[in-house]
Amino acid sequence: MVKVLTGSTTLTQAAPPKVVLPVLCLCSFSVIFNLRVLGPVLVDISRDLNVTIAKAGSLAVAYSLPFTIAALFVAPLSDRFGRRLMMLLGISTLALAAFGAVLAPSFEALFLARVLAGLGGAVLQPATMASVGDYFPYNERGRAMSWVIGATTMSTVVGVPVGTFLAGIFSWRWIFALLGIILLIATVIVIILFPDGNRTTTTDTKGLDEYKSNFKRVLREPSAIATLISTCLFGMFWHGWNTFSGAFFIQTFSLSTKELAPIIVLQGSGTFTGSYLGGVLSDRIGKKNTMSIGLLLGGIIITLLTNLTFSLWLTLALMVLMSINAGIRFTSENALATEQVPDARGTMMAMDASTLQLGSVLGSSAGSLMIGSFSSYSPLGFAFGTFSLLSSVATRFFVREKIADPPS
Repeated sequence: MVKVLTGSTTLTQAAPPKVVLPVLCLCSFSVIFNLRVLGPVLVDISRDLNVTIAKAGSLAVAYSLPFTIAALFVAPLSDRFGRRLMMLLGISTLALAAFGAVLAPSFEALFLARVLAGLGGAVLQPATMASVGDYFPYNERGRAMSWVIGATTMSTVVGVPVGTFLAGIFSWRWIFALLGIILLIATVIVIILFPDGNRTTTTDTKGLDEYKSNFKRVLREPSAIATLISTCLFGMFWHGWNTFSGAFFIQTFSLSTKELAPIIVLQGSGTFTGSYLGGVLSDRIGKKNTMSIGLLLGGIIITLLTNLTFSLWLTLALMVLMSINAGIRFTSENALATEQVPDARGTMMAMDASTLQLGSVLGSSAGSLMIGSFSSYSPLGFAFGTFSLLSSVATRFFVREKIADPPS
């Protein structure tokens, strides 16, 4: 059962988890597949469209910057109009963008397709994560979130490697074609299965006043602000790394695009394992403690990974360990964020998603500058490691955690 607030009235909405959770997992899978789609084919795109690696890396910014901005504009909409409408708009937009990338005749056209994808992701991801908070009590939310985050890693374990393999055999466009097909299927499933919940805003104001009201709810909470800062720093670390991870392995160990597929599976498997551990640990020792530990270890490992490159096997082992800690952080942070401002949950999660993508913009941009300046991946490791360590500090000392709900 779900408590839904409309004005001063509290309603109870039936929403069987067996229906809701699989749909949320599919939406989460689609968002992260779209985010991860670029890394494995960055080198191929640069060759095919005759641009440098650094310029091709700007495609990550083309996705993340519109996501960052648009998420703020659409933030209160799912609170007022419901999650289902926002999820449907977001996932259908992502499908259109994926097929646009397949047909893109130039780098500029591909850039525009990624911009459209960023807009779709800005609508879909916050509504998906906020729905977890709507349908699951806080003391059980870590495990529920672990399923949703686990679905994101399945895109890395299954979707991206399959697309990468196809790209290695045929063309980089095939990975976008696979993504588009999955998104079309997901759109139909959302239409058929996901319940049309009521709005959740606790205010009767509308229009601009509602935007101001919901944002004020978030911005007057110091812990919520600290959560957003931590998220931005993590985005600089994790998404910055993933933008250049494929190029790192290709150029450091002389691998082909096709040979990246098993590496992506390993990374995804690590994140999947971490998401499960994060769910269990966050419900036992607290979301905040679990999150700060994962960030601390992840920051140390990325520094070692990009500097100890004398053995591919050692690098792969470090990558798996880093991915486990990233998965732990993803689950615990999203569960923690959903309860920072419960009466403006959609707005909070949209701002959380926006700051994550802002971190991706900053991290990818910093990575492009460092690669262009140093022609080495070693500085990236030190920079991204610092971002993760700062994220851990922000979480440990400035984020508060709600006391768990009593058992039902």
